[in-house]
Amino acid sequence: MIAGTILYFKSFPLEEKVFKDKYLVLLNDGENYPYIVLIITSKQKMRELSYGCQNLIRYQSFCIPKGQCKLSKDSWVQLEDFRELSFVEFFNAKLGGKVEIFCKLSKEITIDLLICAKASEDISNAQIQILEAMLNKLQN
Repeated sequence: MIAGTILYFKSFPLEEKVFKDKYLVLLNDGENYPYIVLIITSKQKMRELSYGCQNLIRYQSFCIPKGQCKLSKDSWVQLEDFRELSFVEFFNAKLGGKVEIFCKLSKEITIDLLICAKASEDISNAQIQILEAMLNKLQN
């Protein structure tokens, strides 16, 4: 798997005992660390309809316009809930038919997304280091 891959995850755990089908974006390749994923929504909810980073508003997000990567609606990567999946968790979900690859964002969009995600209020220092390593891979 590579950073920028959008996954369709069936029954993704949102909170205790709440599971919903969700689109997720991978922020790293999971090579040396757990996968870091963020949920994607098509609900605008006070978000701006302009491409890219939206860190100065209440709902921090990254806007991906419809038509990019097979997305049929304008979509926002939600930057307030960074989730980590171990290789085993991801592999078991894939093996169980809960995860399928939907599409892959372009390298340019992926780089913009990673830069934006690093500036989120809700990312840990360890996750920032993982994203910086991923950015170095993509930019070299």
